[in-house]
Amino acid sequence: MKKMLFGILAVAGLGIASSAQAYNFQVRFVERVGTVDTVIPLNTLVVLPNTSHRIRIQMGVFDDGVSAAPAGGFLGWNVGTLTINNFFGPNTRTPGRLAPWNFAPNPPGNGLPSSDPFTALTAIDATLGTRSFAWGCDPANPMQPAPIPAAAVRGRNSFVSLFEFTTTAGSSPYDVI
Repeated sequence: MKKMLFGILAVAGLGIASSAQAYNFQVRFVERVGTVDTVIPLNTLVVLPNTSHRIRIQMGVFDDGVSAAPAGGFLGWNVGTLTINNFFGPNTRTPGRLAPWNFAPNPPGNGLPSSDPFTALTAIDATLGTRSFAWGCDPANPMQPAPIPAAAVRGRNSFVSLFEFTTTAGSSPYDVI
């Protein structure tokens, strides 16, 4: 059995809270098998050598004892990095950013370098795009009011999956940060 240790991701570009805002951002790693995500306990995955594992990075913004998380929820992970230390096996994006967090153009939005396999990625831009909606006109009533769609709130007091990669365990422990 080999051990993969998943570290805390740098969450640059998340709109870090000022001292007046006490809500917090959280990150976790999950292993995806089929359509089921299982939280990796203590960020440590113990696996057999030469086995592949689909890993998802999940983030969210959460209330705390002082204030509520922003009403709009979590907006994305911008200028993100992903590094795999002490490992020389294949790591691939499968597919990397997950919808709807794939607004920014690729490259570089899915991380640089653009090719797989990788040991380190920079410039990951897993963010939401702008919303648009249809505002139809009727010749009999050209002054229809603008539709007001319901707000899509994601990652508020819950985790959302932003990025997925597959790693194949080698014969020695390694870190994913």
